[in-house]
Amino acid sequence: VQVRALAGTPGRLVALLARGDDAAWRRRDTATGTSPLERLVALAEAELLFAAAIRLVLAEEEAVLPRWQAAALVRRSGAPGWGATDAIERFRARRADDVELLASCSAAELGRQGRHPERGLVSIADLVALALAADIETVGAIRNALDAGPPGSQGGTP
Repeated sequence: VQVRALAGTPGRLVALLARGDDAAWRRRDTATGTSPLERLVALAEAELLFAAAIRLVLAEEEAVLPRWQAAALVRRSGAPGWGATDAIERFRARRADDVELLASCSAAELGRQGRHPERGLVSIADLVALALAADIETVGAIRNALDAGPPGSQGGTP
């Protein structure tokens, strides 16, 4: 069920494209200092590390998993040259690879564990749950930011 939910995230992001033009996607939230596009790019870049974590756990007993910072990923991504459509397409392609791999995993493989530097032992199923939680949080934050409109506005489309 969670793997199917992960597969649906790119579609939820595509649906958000109509909620704002390029300026809206690049507008920084005054409270967080991030734009919807930066949140999207961070999700796309984190997908690469999610992919690596899954593969490490499948290939090695108690693999040591990486720690990453979303802001560092965005800085290294070349995101200023990306538009929202570009970022969604990169995320979509990366996520499709991961969903295909996860769908092929047995229950025993989904239970395999790696060692996260902060969480301790985590299974692939745990990683899926964490990725899904990040998806839900990020899609919601992007939607809210796009709907809020520019500072001082009454919001965007419902």
